[in-house]
Amino acid sequence: MLQENGADMVYIQRRLGHVNLSTTNIYTDHLTETIQTRSFAILNSMYD
Repeated sequence: MLQENGADMVYIQRRLGHVNLSTTNIYTDHLTETIQTRSFAILNSMYD
């Protein structure tokens, strides 16, 4: 998945041909385990 590999949401929006970013968010709204793990690691590193 593009999002899992760090692609910008606007890039994904354009690749999918969506006019509105909110449409793209519908399809990428769920977080994969990889994204959750990375997000937790980033947040934890900010507060350590």
